[in-house]
Amino acid sequence: MKSRFIFAQKAIHRLNVLCRVMRVNRSTYYARVAGWDVPKSKDDALVGEIHRVHANSKGRYGVRRVWHELRHTGVGRHRITRLMRELDLEVVGPSTSRVFDVLQINSVKWFVPD
Repeated sequence: MKSRFIFAQKAIHRLNVLCRVMRVNRSTYYARVAGWDVPKSKDDALVGEIHRVHANSKGRYGVRRVWHELRHTGVGRHRITRLMRELDLEVVGPSTSRVFDVLQINSVKWFVPD
């Protein structure tokens, strides 16, 4: 509400005076007028990198490993967690049935007391 008033009156008065009188920081005013588009564009650029790292690992990398791979971008782990959750990217775990486990179980001689 205050930002709309400032926007309407800035042709008549100086912006810093309006912000001081309305007790609004200039950064807050500019952020409200911009509509907070900047973080979403950063997230859109980061989504491609997350998909690339996750695909290169064949789905084996979780949040911490993806964050470690992207640490040069300066992005936080919680942002990567949120984006991976929104993208439904999950870690592919190891398979539960393995042939060598069955072979080891069959080759064991069981001792049964008399």
